[in-house]
Amino acid sequence: MSITLTTRETFQNAGTLNSGTPGNLGTVVRNFYKKAVGPKVTGDVSGDNRGWSADMQIVSGSTASTYHQMSISGATQTAGFFSSFYYIDSVQAQGSNPCTLNAIRVSNGNQLIFIKLFPTNGHFYYNRNGLWADTDSGITCPTKQWFELRAQWVTSSTTCSNLSVDYRLAGSLTWNVIYIAPGSFSMGATLDNARGGAPNPTDNSSSSFRGRYGMPSLYSMSSWADRLTAPSDVADPPSGPFTWYVNPATGSDANDGTSSSSAWQTVAKINAESQFCGFFPNPTSYANGDTLYIDTSGAMLDQTGQPKIYFRTDGLNVKAAPGQTWITLKSWKDISSGSWSTTGTANVYSTTDTLALACLWEDDKWLNHPLGANFAAVSASLGSTPGSFWTDGTTMYVHPFGNTDPRSDGKSYTRSDVGTLGAAVDIVGNNVNIQDFYIRKTCDVDPYTNGYPNGGYGIAFDPNGTNNLLKHCYVDYAGKHGISLVANLQNNDVLTLDSCQVEQDSPYGSHTPYVSFTSTGTFTGVVHNYVNCVCLKGSGLIGSTAGASGGNTFYSHNTTGADQFSLVNFDGCNFAEGTLGCTNAIVTLTVNNTIFGGDNQTGAKYKTITRSKWLSLTPNQNRADGILTVRNCIIAPTFASGLTDTSGS
Repeated sequence: MSITLTTRETFQNAGTLNSGTPGNLGTVVRNFYKKAVGPKVTGDVSGDNRGWSADMQIVSGSTASTYHQMSISGATQTAGFFSSFYYIDSVQAQGSNPCTLNAIRVSNGNQLIFIKLFPTNGHFYYNRNGLWADTDSGITCPTKQWFELRAQWVTSSTTCSNLSVDYRLAGSLTWNVIYIAPGSFSMGATLDNARGGAPNPTDNSSSSFRGRYGMPSLYSMSSWADRLTAPSDVADPPSGPFTWYVNPATGSDANDGTSSSSAWQTVAKINAESQFCGFFPNPTSYANGDTLYIDTSGAMLDQTGQPKIYFRTDGLNVKAAPGQTWITLKSWKDISSGSWSTTGTANVYSTTDTLALACLWEDDKWLNHPLGANFAAVSASLGSTPGSFWTDGTTMYVHPFGNTDPRSDGKSYTRSDVGTLGAAVDIVGNNVNIQDFYIRKTCDVDPYTNGYPNGGYGIAFDPNGTNNLLKHCYVDYAGKHGISLVANLQNNDVLTLDSCQVEQDSPYGSHTPYVSFTSTGTFTGVVHNYVNCVCLKGSGLIGSTAGASGGNTFYSHNTTGADQFSLVNFDGCNFAEGTLGCTNAIVTLTVNNTIFGGDNQTGAKYKTITRSKWLSLTPNQNRADGILTVRNCIIAPTFASGLTDTSGS
């Protein structure tokens, strides 16, 4: 009994396999993004005890020619097996067709054995002679854990005497049969190749999987009895969690990201790794999830040209590098003095360095903003108002304070760069722990009708995410919201903001530094916690960097009018003169040890305020079916007629 390695791809070193550099496997049509973490070759000279594997893209439009192929000849043609490790995070159902994971093919094209994964039920399916069938026992494909998938054969001339496909979980010695041929069959031709897995994660533009692919190997074997022999030179993939690094000053996206000395560099790389399972998800808790350290001590993480940073990985921890306080994000564009030109309007200058809805600042001061359908409609206002700007998305116009010339006045002119409905950071995954972001200047402005922001958030929670923590983050000069918490797709969604601060949202109207939002549907168990959060100057101030107080610091609302929040809780917050506002979306609202400027809400059915300070509190803002309880507070209450005070204080 013996097995002999014919060829293997270990995805050594960071980089990309493509049709130009296909590695050891032969034909490559789709790209493989190689990175440390995966099955390990014993005695690997790289010295990385985590081994190597490849991130898998979500691709579409693939055909049979896009398989990664291994050549089979000689002893392997007689008896052999094809083995690969997989880590499948999720399957995206784009239609009814399955994802190809592994296949044995004979040359006449008729006798086919494919193993595929159907997204409709997560089962392994097999295809022989063009007919699809579910595995007899309805075997479910493992997800969010490594498993080895192996296809074995024994042939003689044009006859296949044995054929099977089996899988085992990493760390287990138990093999599970997916398909075994009921007997020998004529191939019509000799076996000519084995096709495998991740090179073709989609089938006919229909479905795809997100995950990793490791250690694809082709072996010859002496007999059918060797079919489940474990190679002595391969160790199973490690389980993690793992730590990754980004450094905009010293990193490179060609690095493997596994140490501070081999850090990645860009926002684009972070997005790609999160999207394609470069970070390993943990579906239950960030306490045991991967960690991403971002070091901006030498340079800010430049976001210009990238609409958002997307954190899609369940259980991911994101933090400033050890010894650093902040992850400093550059979400704005610096406009060079040489890009400005004169216009036909006195004191008004123009530049093409702009984008739709961009907001402009002069030395970080908010500028006046006239409204109009085009430059002709606003030119008179711009010309008569020092410290004003306007853009149509193609050309930016400015009249500086003091009637200065931006080409030579030495002032700093910066504009926002996140675009319509954008956010600097978008949290999509579940059970994530995001910390330490320092974000400025994401504001956007409607130039035509009302000047309101359309988005321009600093940090946004995508409705797909749940049970997330955002801690020690700072946002200012944002648009519609500094931090937006959204919960509209599932029950029992718990989001927590801890020690976050938002200052100076848009001065042009329709903004709230903090917001909780739910959309359609009826939900239960939705909880939003605001702990030790701060907002002292909720609005920007034209002509100043100081900001203005007042207005709603927090607002909750939904689109159905239903009570979708079971609890919204404030504890230890300081919102200075900012008011608390909400519509009918909250069952229970609790405010403890918190400073609010006033009560401007009608939405909480049961409201309890304890050990808090209010500049004003008007209980008539409460719902007719509501109960207000106030204990040990500093307030200036004005009780409406017909309302009973049950607080006892």
